[in-house]
Amino acid sequence: MNLNITLRDICNVYKKILQEDGEVEKGELIKMLKADYDIPVAYQTEEYYKAMADYILKKSKRQEMDERRMKLYEQGLTKEEIAKKEGVCLFSIDYWFKTRGLKKKPIRCN
Repeated sequence: MNLNITLRDICNVYKKILQEDGEVEKGELIKMLKADYDIPVAYQTEEYYKAMADYILKKSKRQEMDERRMKLYEQGLTKEEIAKKEGVCLFSIDYWFKTRGLKKKPIRCN
């Protein structure tokens, strides 16, 4: 076992696997984690496997959301239009813009 590998590193590896392979059920992900020899023995419990699977799935979904919203932003949609397409409130999109340092797109006239 590589002692330099942290649980976060392991989770990031699985997050990348999910991005490449697509959707994976939580149970399948837990089986993959159980077969991973890099996970320290202290963390080889059902509780930790479930927690790691939840973390990985949450992080991979967040990245999908970011990519989807960034495509809308790059297409020139306004914050209001992105919020409507994403089905979220404008505050969520304002926060998303702010945390990524994005500039507000001008409102387009049709």
